[in-house]
Amino acid sequence: MAWHRRFIAAKWDYSARRARTGRPPTKAALKKLILQLARENAQWGHRRIQSELARLGHPIAASTVWEILHAAGIDPAPRRTGPTWKELLANQAQGIVAVDFFHLDTALGRRLYAMAFIEHATRRLHITGVTANPTREWAVQQARNLAADLGARIESLCFLLRDRDGKYGQPFDAVFEAEEIEVLKSAPRAPRMNAHCERVIGTIRREALDHVLIMGEAHARHVLATYERHYNEHRPHRARNQLPPDAGQQPVAVHESAGRELLRTEFWAASSTSTDMRLDLQRRISELHTLHRDVWSHLETPHWRREVRQGRLKRPALDVFLTCELAEEVQAPELFLTFRRLLRETGTGLPVLVRHMVDQAAVYQRCMADRRRAGRDARGTLPERPACAGRQHHHSCPHVAGDQVQRGRSC
Repeated sequence: MAWHRRFIAAKWDYSARRARTGRPPTKAALKKLILQLARENAQWGHRRIQSELARLGHPIAASTVWEILHAAGIDPAPRRTGPTWKELLANQAQGIVAVDFFHLDTALGRRLYAMAFIEHATRRLHITGVTANPTREWAVQQARNLAADLGARIESLCFLLRDRDGKYGQPFDAVFEAEEIEVLKSAPRAPRMNAHCERVIGTIRREALDHVLIMGEAHARHVLATYERHYNEHRPHRARNQLPPDAGQQPVAVHESAGRELLRTEFWAASSTSTDMRLDLQRRISELHTLHRDVWSHLETPHWRREVRQGRLKRPALDVFLTCELAEEVQAPELFLTFRRLLRETGTGLPVLVRHMVDQAAVYQRCMADRRRAGRDARGTLPERPACAGRQHHHSCPHVAGDQVQRGRSC
């Protein structure tokens, strides 16, 4: 009866009710605190961390701290790995200036060399010189030029970061050591150790040298000096909150609207949030629709769209009328520009000008009808400008009134 034996064993089994044996596990918050103390204090060993935790009210064994650090891959010994190179550059950025050579080729294939310095804290760029033969003596002179340009600001610098190029030499380092600046050399074939300088050299190539054909040393000095001024005074940098190296704060935006003539403004009801502006716009649109329907629509009939002969040309009757009325050649597609100019010159309102034009068009149409009834040759040239069509004449057509027009200018 195997099933019966298992039944009896399960009935009297109290293993699930027993408390767990051994020490309780360390809380996750305490583990996180141990790792934070180890990372922020490189000289603290596991016993020092255990002492600090005991002082904070967290009783824990030193061996437990050692196991937690070992499981996280952190050496429990004091001064585990030291600060990384990235941490060193970030912590000492205020006192670091980096230097490097870069080359450029002229339009005829001649290779030139330039020396660039960059301050890590402000990202200020210094291109000290250009030469075709970079020697140690030339490099020493560029170091002296930089020290002279920095002036009193050189006292804030603590480190000079450079590679192991043989063109520097001991005299080059001596110029900076005289100013109590320690020279740091990057590892061989490790350009990322001088990443700031490598990045600015790439920026110079992408933004200046790749777009200009260099003709010689003098031309190269001029181009690089111009770009250096632009880089330091105008080019924004993300590391400085989009400020140029020489700028202390963002410029204040000035909006000067006074003195500017507004030639044309388009109003859109959907973009206005003011009720008064929307009502005024709707009223003006309604007035324009009414003016078009009641007045200007008379000039859009087939009569004004038909073509009439004017010399050897055929033009719409509306174009001919406008040419006679305004004493200048006007075509219908340019009507809007002409009306806008007339409004500015005469100072009258749009309704007044439109009604006057339509009245003159009616007089002009009656004159042309009377002329055709008089039996003139339809294929002849168009008559001269009727006296009734001029802007200076606002009276009725003299032909309709029965008066005789002198000098052949009758309608």
